[in-house]
Amino acid sequence: MAAQYAHLKHIVKPKFELGILIEGTDLFNSRATNKFTDSGNYKVNILEKNIVQIYPISLYISGRLIIIGNLSFEFRPGIIFAGEPYSGFEYGFFLRYKMLNKKIILIGGVNLHDNIGAGHNSLVSTGETITEIGGSVGYQFTKSFAGIVSYYKPSKEIEYYSEYSNDYIDEYTYKLKYIIKFGFDFTFNW
Repeated sequence: MAAQYAHLKHIVKPKFELGILIEGTDLFNSRATNKFTDSGNYKVNILEKNIVQIYPISLYISGRLIIIGNLSFEFRPGIIFAGEPYSGFEYGFFLRYKMLNKKIILIGGVNLHDNIGAGHNSLVSTGETITEIGGSVGYQFTKSFAGIVSYYKPSKEIEYYSEYSNDYIDEYTYKLKYIIKFGFDFTFNW
């Protein structure tokens, strides 16, 4: 009976890593300014292409199942604190690969951003889920600490919030173009 399973002896028991990821988020948007006319209609007046909004903190728990050698599957639930326009919960599904003596980290996958959809009399944020495709590169400084830079692009063009000027004459609509995140990854091996 043991000979029957001899070919399985090279299979390694899966390892699990748990981590905490802290990131700063930069949203790159285009903004359209709509001017209201006396009749109540509005027309697009100005299109600005590179509006950057910087949000200092987002927190994630990173669960990684090491599939084989330096390759792992990562599930990353978290929350981003980005004021009313972009705050919400996120759920990421990634493949993570370590190379060059496990010092360089390459990550690719899908992040789902569940926008909370806040609003008041001068700002309205959509409450929809935004699918973002992206990748990261990182450097493993120690066994339990890495620095990571990430780039995400929404899977479709989306207007994710609008705001109004104080006199309600202008409406500003923001479309998310891409996201860059800078983070620190703290890992605990199990």
